[in-house]
Amino acid sequence: MIQRITTLTNYLFYRLINSMSLGFYLLGAFAFYWLTFMQRTPEPEYFILVIGFFGLLISFFSTLSVASMANESKSYPLFIRLSSRIEFLIALITTSLLFTLILQLLFALLVLLRNDPELTLGRVLEIPPLWLSINILASVVALQASDFISYGWSRVCIFGLLALALVMGDNDGATLEWLADIFRNIANQSAASGTAQIQFSQALNASADFLTGDFMGSVGSIFNGLFWPFRAIIDGVLNGYFSSTQAWAPALLLIFASILFLLAADFFSSRDMILRED
Repeated sequence: MIQRITTLTNYLFYRLINSMSLGFYLLGAFAFYWLTFMQRTPEPEYFILVIGFFGLLISFFSTLSVASMANESKSYPLFIRLSSRIEFLIALITTSLLFTLILQLLFALLVLLRNDPELTLGRVLEIPPLWLSINILASVVALQASDFISYGWSRVCIFGLLALALVMGDNDGATLEWLADIFRNIANQSAASGTAQIQFSQALNASADFLTGDFMGSVGSIFNGLFWPFRAIIDGVLNGYFSSTQAWAPALLLIFASILFLLAADFFSSRDMILRED
């Protein structure tokens, strides 16, 4: 199994670095460097967070690139030699992560040589779990967005839930308050226009009360918890140390990635293998 995955990873990595996508990633990396590091000597916190975000972007888009290559009809002979489709998924993610780490480390080396951030040994030791967990999660999320993996309405459901979590999971419920205010304004205007609109106005007011009620507050707290690992990582980096609770954030990201990978594997094993013609 390991030999098959290694061989497939080498094949996919070779295709990626010999495609036009490599040029776009290199240009994107230069543009990102120019925007974020060209005019400043970064603090350690800035260095860790910005290059971590760079790795997230590269991991997401490189996974889409590799998945697009894998979705071509020339991949049919590869599946015949595999004992399980999961091996292909593992090779795909491994290829993306390998490419991301190489580009991310080269980017970090460029910043270290040109900008000379003052990194201590302790700050350097924080970097691997943070960057790796974020890269792995971004790669698995990108799998859900690709035509190679998606099954039916799977990506619509998953990214719809992520969008809902973003809307409802803000810290202060500002988005729900904003929607409730809109409903109340429309309700007041409807009530002022005549008695025929009273029921409609009452329904809008009830909807506004529901959005700002205890139930939606509890639901928002649940969704808010999904994004706690990201806030914990940012807070830990900015504070210069991680509390015993914040130290679990990378592990939680890996748990989220594992759940999404199992979903991707289930979708991939269920769909018909109708690949795109070259």
